[in-house]
Amino acid sequence: MTRYGFSRRHVIELLDQQATGPNIKDALYRLTQEAGPEDSVFIYYAGHGQYDKGGRLGWWVPVEGKPQSPGTFIENAAIRDYLDGMKAKHVYLVADSCFSGTLFGKTRAMPPLNDKFFAALYASKSRWGLTSGSTEPVADAGKGGHSIFAYYFLKLLREQSEPYLVPSHIFDRIAPVIANNAEQQPRSEPIKNTGDEGGQFVFRLVVQPGSPQAGGLAPASAGVPVPGAGALSQAEQELKALEEQEQQVAEQKKLAAIQQQIEEKRKRIEEEKRKLEVASLPSYSAPKQTGKEFTGKDGVAMAVIPAGSFWMGSAEEEVTRLVEECKRTRNKTDAACRAVFEGELPRHRVSLSSFFMDKHEVTNRLFEKFVTATGHRTTAEQQGWGWVVAEQDGRPTREDGATWRNPAGRGKAVATEHPVAMVS
Repeated sequence: MTRYGFSRRHVIELLDQQATGPNIKDALYRLTQEAGPEDSVFIYYAGHGQYDKGGRLGWWVPVEGKPQSPGTFIENAAIRDYLDGMKAKHVYLVADSCFSGTLFGKTRAMPPLNDKFFAALYASKSRWGLTSGSTEPVADAGKGGHSIFAYYFLKLLREQSEPYLVPSHIFDRIAPVIANNAEQQPRSEPIKNTGDEGGQFVFRLVVQPGSPQAGGLAPASAGVPVPGAGALSQAEQELKALEEQEQQVAEQKKLAAIQQQIEEKRKRIEEEKRKLEVASLPSYSAPKQTGKEFTGKDGVAMAVIPAGSFWMGSAEEEVTRLVEECKRTRNKTDAACRAVFEGELPRHRVSLSSFFMDKHEVTNRLFEKFVTATGHRTTAEQQGWGWVVAEQDGRPTREDGATWRNPAGRGKAVATEHPVAMVS
């Protein structure tokens, strides 16, 4: 379309799954708001259509349209309303779909087309349409990956060398070829009830074919000037458009550089915070011990643990990972797995004073002495059951009667010098 002055930044495209009913209507509404009184609007629809012979109704069928469900279609009347609501001087609708001819009103004869007449033709408002057929189905298969209609329409736009091209001229060129190659007859007429005032949309080559400047952009609202004047005006607009694109690219590069600087600065700040946090922790020297090693009342050697701070619990992302692993490996629900690990939250800083701790694990023999002296009963003893870890896969299994006296299960002896288990 750049041969005829359409800038890519002014093109709205809805392809395949994008071409839903709401999206098509939104695009048409945008044209009613954005196209000005001196603009020319070109609309190309390639898709399915439906036609009610009894009610003389026609529809476009969007991508989500359901067969035999007109409520999911777009009525021709709605399309005409959008065209009528556009402020543009010229609107040219090309529809490559079945039964698309129901959009039209009455045709009118055209006088000979010369330069003087083109200027007058452009001056009058128009709402003109070109459809691939009338009220009959049209062929989807064609040439070059397009339908028959689309192939010859695009071929004409690419190859024609006349300075001006109008809808009636397009029809004269492609209609006979399409009729000879498919069972369909294109139509090209004003669209009824849309505000047409007798003009026509004018495709204008930027400069004459073969000129060094051929193929540039043309102003969308520039009437039909002589080619020489248009070339200069077009060059100025093309330069302005390129300067705007260059500025946009420069702004995007600047934004990307700023975002990178922000990310790097954020990382440095986080690293400095971590260093500051570690540096702010109090340092303690290990308590000095004199004389013999300290021994507890139970005769066990004990060590001094200096005062300090540490992080208790797990981060949210770590708990989420553990929950997902639990669901995957243990075949449990999210709620069941989360109940196991939710006690890890929230992660927080804990500070402790200096304290004494046995240098070695408490054995079953020593724990039995503690129980005998205090009468303590563990949770497993109070509940009457405990969790037994299977030797094969390490999975815990609930077992009645399991306690610290038989942590491997009922009837299984425990070694007196082994570390005590199941004592919570």
